[in-house]
Amino acid sequence: MPWLTQSVRLSLFVTPEALTVQPPTWQALTNTEPENRLARTTVLQVEEGPFAGARLQLRTQQAPPPRIDLFLVLATAAAESGVPPSLGSFDEVMQSMRVPSERLLRSGIATVRLALGVVHVQPADDIQDANRILQESVGPTRLRLENARDFVYRINRPRVSAVVRELSINRVATWSWVTWQQLLHDPATGQTSGVGVPRYGAALETDFNTQEARTDSIRPTDLVELLGELQAMTKELADQGDIE
Repeated sequence: MPWLTQSVRLSLFVTPEALTVQPPTWQALTNTEPENRLARTTVLQVEEGPFAGARLQLRTQQAPPPRIDLFLVLATAAAESGVPPSLGSFDEVMQSMRVPSERLLRSGIATVRLALGVVHVQPADDIQDANRILQESVGPTRLRLENARDFVYRINRPRVSAVVRELSINRVATWSWVTWQQLLHDPATGQTSGVGVPRYGAALETDFNTQEARTDSIRPTDLVELLGELQAMTKELADQGDIE
């Protein structure tokens, strides 16, 4: 079964001077007003609302390191038929947030570093089945996972960008197994308890980001192409596992 996508984060690390001007707004990215403005301080602004059957959040942080984050997350955490809650396939999710992502990248905000973080998940029958999925998904790297518990495998295999000359891209991937369970909250007592049978799954978190040492801003046209490169690398790793 292919990986399902639970969340996506697009991060722009910008120059300190970039946020002294008005950064892009949620409305500019989506053509609609945000449903909520969760925080509006001198160092943090957060706007969010419904988007493409999910929730889209725009976060602007002026405290070091200055950055802009665009999150696409689940509208509800409800899971049915033992399948973990998800936004859908990676390709579908990236297509759904293409317009606001490209508008953000083309806004002209001075960006020195770009990152794409994705949480992927697959359902499993039990821990042993989750370990089997992980072993198959890691790919060429062979692991002994029989009777394993609390498994986490993280690795960074950097590559040089084909878009921006001599720009190194960190390819950080973390494989693990996860459990989830529906919760019942009692407003009268404030207590929360699990309901039903716990479910198991395999998880893959990818965080592909350009090198930290860069101080020169990246051209907006290159930023769009870089996002495409990060997206392609993410899909490659999810499909092929821990490859060079």
